[in-house]
Amino acid sequence: MFAEDFGGRPKRLDALLNDLRLDATDVVFVGDTKHDRACAEAAGVTFMLAGWNPRAETKPGDVRLSHPSELLELL
Repeated sequence: MFAEDFGGRPKRLDALLNDLRLDATDVVFVGDTKHDRACAEAAGVTFMLAGWNPRAETKPGDVRLSHPSELLELL
């Protein structure tokens, strides 16, 4: 479900959120690609950019993390 290409389909979070009985507002998706951003947006999940990947491209409005531990500081 989390591979960039799972059976020829893009990543999706909606089934996982449903199975875990989580609301999209209670979840963040930390990723480093435009596919990750699109997956989060499609599910209504907050996207945070894994900025420790030098190839990650920031878009306006992104929350950019410099290190994974920064996520804990936001909780």
